[in-house]
This record gives sequence, structure tokens and C-alpha cells, in this order.
Amino acid sequence: MRYSIRIKMMWGLTLLLSMLVFYGCMEQDQMYRQYVPDGGIVYPSKAENAFTKPGIGRVYISWLNTTSTVIRAGIWWNDYADSTFVENITAAMDTVTVSVEVPEGTYSFYIKTIDKHGNVSIPVEVIGRSIGANYMSGFYHRTISGYRTKGANSLIILWDDADDSKGALTNEIIYTAEDNTEKTLLIPVSEKETEIDDYKTGTEFKYNTSYQPDPDEEMVVSTDYRTITDVYVFLEKTIGSVIAVSSTYNDPTCQPPGAYDGNYTTRWHSNTTGYPHFITINLGMETSIRRLAIWPSMYPGFPDRRMPSLIEWEVSTDNATWTNLGEYNYLYDDSQTNRNPREYFFSPVNARYIRLRGLDDPSGSRIMTLGEIDVYTSIGNPSDLPTPPNP
Repeated sequence: MRYSIRIKMMWGLTLLLSMLVFYGCMEQDQMYRQYVPDGGIVYPSKAENAFTKPGIGRVYISWLNTTSTVIRAGIWWNDYADSTFVENITAAMDTVTVSVEVPEGTYSFYIKTIDKHGNVSIPVEVIGRSIGANYMSGFYHRTISGYRTKGANSLIILWDDADDSKGALTNEIIYTAEDNTEKTLLIPVSEKETEIDDYKTGTEFKYNTSYQPDPDEEMVVSTDYRTITDVYVFLEKTIGSVIAVSSTYNDPTCQPPGAYDGNYTTRWHSNTTGYPHFITINLGMETSIRRLAIWPSMYPGFPDRRMPSLIEWEVSTDNATWTNLGEYNYLYDDSQTNRNPREYFFSPVNARYIRLRGLDDPSGSRIMTLGEIDVYTSIGNPSDLPTPPNP
């Protein structure tokens, strides 16, 4: 009997406590119901599959737009100190992409999508990199080894190998055409020579080099443009020829064409009639002469000593009226080791024909030999001062 009363009392106490908890919860529910929307808290779809791509002075951030309810998004970085917002997101957008301008560096970005009711999604973090001067300093303009021309409005650019280790792709060339219009060429870095056939002779041009550092990324970076001016342009010898000499030695290996054929192992050899000797060349085009060079011939296996000690350069546009550019030392070298060309620089002078005269002979052989003559025009105004003639 005593046990039965005790059990009834315990059940009564449990029922009382349960009722107190139930009514207490009802009061709390009533207290917070006004702050919770019907149906509970709503989070819009987050930025799905978010990723970044590096850019110059910026980071490109993209994500999939998987719902029609999102109308805008916010992006925060620098520990939420900086932000930007993307407006007018529509259901028609499969992917949302935004360009965030930031200084060079690596950043953590937090993306939150927002629906028309102002509900905000949970944040999605992505890491992005902005490229700047430090990064770009590792990329160089492809170097140019020389310039040639083979006629009016012709320019041939000779390229050194590109830096394939950094993903070199293309060179873009911007030049002035003969009709004074600006034109652009885009060439692959595999091209060793680029020939422009409508180039306005003597005008500057500029170029840059583009790279794709990571073959798995679409990002392409380009150097700034480099302007080419004040350089010499070599005249191709295929358009010119030797048209006159003072005399020729009776030997098939010593004929006049050997002095202007682009082959630095052939030569021209006068006979023994004695000085002065001369050779006249038709360049094949009228151009502005800026630089001339003489290569001594090789015989036998050494620079030929039978060269003049004093020379004279003349130029003409019609092979009738000649302009004397002056007398110059040949820089005769008795050591028999100096095969370097003897070079002479001039203020611009138009010519289609050049004539080299040998005036004096230090060896007493009465013979003049010549390995090769090189002729250069220019782009712009190279800095070499004109070679002073003998007083």
C-alpha cells in the first residue's frame, strides 16, 4: 500500500514538470516567432564551383548560377575590409563572372549571393592572384638580331629564338605602310624571319611578345610595346650587282661578282696595272646610305695584305653624276690577323650606285683585292657619328 501511494506521487510530479516545460517552450516560441519568417531561415543558393583566373592588375572570379532567385552578389576581400557587388544577375546567366581590380598579390575572396528578398547565402571562399610589374618583369621582348631590305617598301626582321620555357606565343608588329596607314601583323614565335612588303621605308615600328605561362590556363600576358628606331638595315645583294671594275686578274676565282655576292669567302682581284683601282656597284634600288663596310679577302687562309691604305667613297643616283664622300684610311693591318670589316658611317645620302676607289698601296704589289662590300640604310637616325674623312 505504501509503494502504491509513492508511485502515484512520482507520476504526478513527472506530469507537473512536463506541463511546465511545455508551457515554457510555448512562451519562448511566441517570443521569437516574430523574428523568424514563415518556413524558417532562407539561404539562397551559394556560389557553386567558384574559381578564379589571374589578370593584370585584377582577378577574374566566376561561379555557376544554379538558381533563378539570385539577383545580385557581394565579394569581399582583405578580411572584409574591401568589397564589390555584382548587380542584375538573371536566370539566363549560366555563369557569373566579375573582374575585381586589386594590386599585385594573392587574395582570399568571399562570395555571397543575394536574392530579391535580401536573403544572403553562406559565403564561399576562393583564392585569386593579381599580376603586376613584379610578375611581368620575368617576361621579355623577343630579341631581334638584324634587319634587311631587298627593295622599295621591303623590311625583313630577323628574330632570335623566343623563350619557350615561359610559353612564348606570338609577336605583334605595328608598322606604317607605304600608303601611310597603320597596319598590324601577328606572327607565331616559330617564325625566324618576318618579311613586310608594303613597309614605308625608314619609318619606325613597334612590337610586343605574348606568353601563355601555364598551358592549362587561358591567361595570356604581353610585354609592353617596344619601338624600333635608330637601327641599321642591311641591303640584300640579290637585287644588286657589280657593274664596273678598273681591271680583273685572269683567274676564275677572282671575278668582280665575288666582291658583292654575300659570300665572304669569294673575292675580286684586280690585275697588276697599278693604282688607283675601283669597283662600281648598282644597289638595285635608290636608298639613303648610312653605313658602308669593306671585308678583306682571305688568301691563303689569312686576311689578304694586298689592300689599299687609302680609299675614296663616291655615290650616285644615275651612274652619271657622282658625289665624293671623301677619302678615308683603310686601317691597313700588317699583322695578317684582322679579318674584321672596315666600317664607315655617313650622314644620310641618297644613292643607287656606289663606287670604291683604292688610291694607295702600302704593299707595293700594285694589286687590289676585295672580299666583300656591305651597304646599310637605316630606320631612324642611328647614333654613330659620321666617320671623318682625311683632312
